[in-house]
Amino acid sequence: MVQEQSCRRTDEQEALEESYGIVTEKLRKTMEENRIVKLRTKKHHEQNKEEMDYQEEFFRDRIQELYAARNAKEEKFEKVQQYEREKVTIQSEANVSSVEERLRRAEEAARFIQLQDKEMEEFVNKRDKLMKAHEDRMLDLKRRHWDEKMALEKEFDEEFNKLMEEYTPGGSKQDYNKN
Repeated sequence: MVQEQSCRRTDEQEALEESYGIVTEKLRKTMEENRIVKLRTKKHHEQNKEEMDYQEEFFRDRIQELYAARNAKEEKFEKVQQYEREKVTIQSEANVSSVEERLRRAEEAARFIQLQDKEMEEFVNKRDKLMKAHEDRMLDLKRRHWDEKMALEKEFDEEFNKLMEEYTPGGSKQDYNKN
């Protein structure tokens, strides 16, 4: 009887060792699979980040091109204004025989310059208002972008926490929402 119990214990011990070996092997395989999944996920994330960085650089380059074109147009506009002013000044000083004609041309030039100064002041004021409105719209766009990004990150956190809860072993649901 003692020998039977000893044989039974030996059989039970062997069965436990075999079960332990099987469970250990399954755990090792699961851990290896999880490591591979993490590596693939990390690689995929890095590829997505590279693509997003590339797209961001592409759009920044296009925006810089817009800025450069806008600045070139403004420089050309200023040169045209300066040219018109110089042209009127030169015409007013051109060979004129009579004093009256010289005075009349000088008055016309002065009126043109005064009108141009007034128009340029109005232009500058409207340009400043336009630039301020554009800056305000850009700030609003950035704020909405960050609000959407925060909402997206929170949504991802919730979904990820649910996924971890779903795969938590043994029904012991941990609270993954707390940091």
